[in-house]
Amino acid sequence: MPRVYPLQRELERRVLACDIHFNRGLNRGCSLLPAGVTFVSVTPTPACAHSAGVVTCNVGTLASSATFTATITVRAPGAPGTVSNRATVAGGQADPNAANNSVTENTTVAQPSTSFNPTSVDFGNQALNSTSAGRGIVFTNTGSTTLFISGISITGANAGDFNQTNNCGVSLGPGANCTITGTFTPTGTGRRDANVSVASNAAGSPNTVPLTGTGVDFNVASPTAPQTVSAGQSAQYTINVPALGGAFGNPVTLGCEGLPVGAACQFAQNPVTPGSGGTSTSLTISTTGTASAFAPPVSGFPGWRWPLAWMALLAALLTTLLGLKLGGHNLRAWRPRVALVLLVLAAAGGTVGCLGGFPAEGRDFTPPGSYSIRVTGTSGNLVRSTNVTLNVR
Repeated sequence: MPRVYPLQRELERRVLACDIHFNRGLNRGCSLLPAGVTFVSVTPTPACAHSAGVVTCNVGTLASSATFTATITVRAPGAPGTVSNRATVAGGQADPNAANNSVTENTTVAQPSTSFNPTSVDFGNQALNSTSAGRGIVFTNTGSTTLFISGISITGANAGDFNQTNNCGVSLGPGANCTITGTFTPTGTGRRDANVSVASNAAGSPNTVPLTGTGVDFNVASPTAPQTVSAGQSAQYTINVPALGGAFGNPVTLGCEGLPVGAACQFAQNPVTPGSGGTSTSLTISTTGTASAFAPPVSGFPGWRWPLAWMALLAALLTTLLGLKLGGHNLRAWRPRVALVLLVLAAAGGTVGCLGGFPAEGRDFTPPGSYSIRVTGTSGNLVRSTNVTLNVR
């Protein structure tokens, strides 16, 4: 009965000597290997040897009714079909029944078949340079012979954007399966394509599963011209956040960098989600105070010393009044002098008021100038930005 073997599987051929009914015995057995196979080994040695596609066994004397067995191992061809092997024997004297001195064995070379589930994978939209969740693909040997796997790889136009891991090993028995897990990390926007490719002894090898995904990104831009304000006023800007390559469904957090002293920024909506059509929000940059409201203190009298001067004057006045009281002096006589001290204090207060009050050390106001402010948008590991201009008078 024919044997069935997988492609590229090592097969065994057994050459059986025919019955010998005389004592002179069997001298030689010979097996001509079929076309397309590759010789691997033969036993026993050194009685048997291979040369140029022929295996010859020098048996020597074989007793009556005894047998000799040679095992020849070959590798099957790379295409399905039937392989026929013919073995012959010859003795040292005439054989009255020469018809049974040869035998032919047929071996059916079968080819495994495979299936994938699912038959394709779409990873959908994925933010640029970020990795998707893994997607499993079940690879099954649907044939009746062993499947030998020589490699699993990613191929195609955008192979570098996809990756795979698997638990398949080097072979799968009939009906067995394994799982190939793919991920998508887009390096560019728009549609990206590749394949999972399995090389094996199966029909149609390499067998492939199409992979696709869409790389998406966003941008930050402002159509607003440079704004000019006085210190203490606010400037308004429109900030656009368009989607690139497809719908961007992740939130984008907005921020400002490079603000001048005493300035702050605030967005009407933050974070924002671009979606498929992009989105917009407004930015308000506020400034602090005016140059006149926070004039520098009088030359030679730093601002931090004004409160100390007031406290010293008040302490001197209180000490004078207390000393007069304790000394029994007539306070009525001192009223003009006290009034004069109070008048001096009032005049000093008015002067400080004209100079802008008591400037507090470290209090910031927005100095005049032209400022380029960086507006950033951040989503995951993506950072996009644009610059807006603020002029402060």
